[in-house]
Amino acid sequence: MIKGKLINESSQPVISASILVQQKLDKSILHTSITDSAGVFLLNPKRTLLHQLVINAIGFEPAFVELPETLYRDTTLIIRLTSQGNQLKQVTIYAKAPLIERKTDRILF
Repeated sequence: MIKGKLINESSQPVISASILVQQKLDKSILHTSITDSAGVFLLNPKRTLLHQLVINAIGFEPAFVELPETLYRDTTLIIRLTSQGNQLKQVTIYAKAPLIERKTDRILF
């Protein structure tokens, strides 16, 4: 069993991140999981030979973790994700007048 916890750069849990166990050779997906509110996930692959974890979360760089051939039962992986540095240069807001305007005694089109 693979148990792990995802944390961000300030050691806070990463919620609702997707974790995939995939084969390294053909990239086929074997197991999936999502982190809970504490950033914890559980996976139960039969073998871990030539497998890796692929971790994706909104606002973070994807992470790839090579799995060892054998994992001990009480082994917990703690994985620190780095945030993506996407900075907006400019934000433009457009506004339009409403098509219909209601007055107390009439409707304007």
